Amino acid sequence: MKTLPWTALAVCVASSAYAHHSHPYFYDACRSVTIEGRVERVEFKDPHTVIVLRLDDGAGYIVDWAPQSRLTTDGVIGPAKDALVFGARG
Repeated sequence: MKTLPWTALAVCVASSAYAHHSHPYFYDACRSVTIEGRVERVEFKDPHTVIVLRLDDGAGYIVDWAPQSRLTTDGVIGPAKDALVFGARG
């Protein structure tokens, strides 16, 4: 059985991590997006907190938000949990 050299393994891992976090290609920090709806579900977890909203027209929207560890470090996890409850308008 052949094994990959460490450099090949590092390139594979780095490229998959870069592909997973390829925000520079799709994310514009100069532009904001506002989505309004009712909170259906929130999953505070790492590596991504997920917020599921139901819009007024019935469409569902999934928001990929900050990781739980960053919310805890920044001290905003408590207020976030208070604000993001089932049925809350957001």
